[in-house]
Amino acid sequence: MTVPFSEPIPAKLASLAFANESWAWVAMLFGLGALAVLFLTYRFSPLRGGKKVAAILLKATGLALLALALMEPVHLEETPKKHSNDVVVLADNSAGLAVPLRTDRPSPAAALQSAFAEASPGQPPAWLAGIAGTFRVQPFLFDRGLRRVDDFSGLDFARNSSALGAALESIESRFQNRPLAATVVFTDGNATDAALLESYLTAQAEKEPGRRVPVFPVLVGEANPAARDLAVTRVDATTTQFEDAQVTLRVEAEALGEFPDAVEIHVSNEKGDEIAKTPVVFPSGSERRATSVRLRLAAVPPGISFLNVGIRQVGETVPPELTEKNNRRRVSVHRGNGPYRILYVSGRPNWEYKFLRRAIANDAELDLVGLIRIAKREPKFEWRGQAGESGNPLFRGFNKEIPEEA
Repeated sequence: MTVPFSEPIPAKLASLAFANESWAWVAMLFGLGALAVLFLTYRFSPLRGGKKVAAILLKATGLALLALALMEPVHLEETPKKHSNDVVVLADNSAGLAVPLRTDRPSPAAALQSAFAEASPGQPPAWLAGIAGTFRVQPFLFDRGLRRVDDFSGLDFARNSSALGAALESIESRFQNRPLAATVVFTDGNATDAALLESYLTAQAEKEPGRRVPVFPVLVGEANPAARDLAVTRVDATTTQFEDAQVTLRVEAEALGEFPDAVEIHVSNEKGDEIAKTPVVFPSGSERRATSVRLRLAAVPPGISFLNVGIRQVGETVPPELTEKNNRRRVSVHRGNGPYRILYVSGRPNWEYKFLRRAIANDAELDLVGLIRIAKREPKFEWRGQAGESGNPLFRGFNKEIPEEA
């Protein structure tokens, strides 16, 4: 998502004031009287045409300046007190900046490192030193989280998230009671928390103009209109014990550019065996588009498993992508330790037991075991067979082909 920052409100740099505002009525009377005298003087002047008009305008201008001089006009300039306000410099440290967008240009990561390169050992770049001469510079890095740093030498572009919305909200919270003059953000504009960023921008737009803190985005990198890229942006796993497909994966994916062949999402286990795949269809267009699919998995063993979720093109001639590092994600799944055993304990073979067994016979996650305890003395009931029955009624409702279990 490209960051749609609004234009900042310009600061008031200079103004004009009057030291003797109480003399305004005197200046007004002087001006009116001077204009009356000027009119009477040139009423019978021998000058004609443009010369007369020019003479009147010049004298009127001089009289107006004299009237303003009575009020002592003063030109005021407002400059911030040095090192009394904060300026946050926020740099994107996500791995997406390390992807070269064009073959003839350096990657956004290289451009960002060049912008923060030290002018000399121990000295910040000239533009940052200029800001530090007036403001207190607060350097921050953000990827999946926000962290305060001493300088920008720690840019490594190793994290796979760019939580720009969360970073801006955190900056606003941290500097809520401090004089924050501005926030300067160096990023490629592709935020992984697009919904949170949208809500932040909406909240800023609803604030009064005087309460907004200007955010100045510096976009690094130049988009390539012919670029193609597939990405798995998020994977959520849910488990249930009451369905055949106990694991459900919700996969969010993005596509940049057009892909002539089909695209599919596949899932493999820790051994590399593919256990599921499904085709995915993106909305038409050349811009970045997003979609989501659900996969129901049954071939997941009990306990904790790690699944690899990927996206790929299916075809003989596959066009190259910007990067394949964002084509895979790993997710952990805890499926439990089934099958779960149900112990049915009774003092007699009740009639409902056979119906319970039949109801759960096809459920691989449930195992019903019956235990009948019969007293050796003073039985409380009598076994009665049915007409034409040759077997022991004790085993009525039990499957005779399965081994006995206790």
